[in-house]
Amino acid sequence: MSLSYPPKKGGRYQLSNSCNNTLKKVRTYLRVARAGGIVRRYFVMNGFDGATTTFDTVLGSWIAGVTKPEVILLAGFGACPAMGGSGFFGAFMAERAERNERNDE
Repeated sequence: MSLSYPPKKGGRYQLSNSCNNTLKKVRTYLRVARAGGIVRRYFVMNGFDGATTTFDTVLGSWIAGVTKPEVILLAGFGACPAMGGSGFFGAFMAERAERNERNDE
């Protein structure tokens, strides 16, 4: 008996099926909530913020004379969760306020 990881189910990997199911649920939610435009808009805005932060990290490291690439990479990876959380909650709060304003009218 041979075992494969991840286990196959119906010719496809279960992990792949799990990801596909999750993506289908997210797409359904976005369609029902009519939030596709919101997601695209904030994805682009937060992506630009991330690119700017990365550029500024590299520039600051160059100005400070940092010669070890590990330091620059660790600073960038350390900033990722902060930027992601900030972008998510900022978008959530802005859109919630906007929807509340529309509902009050």
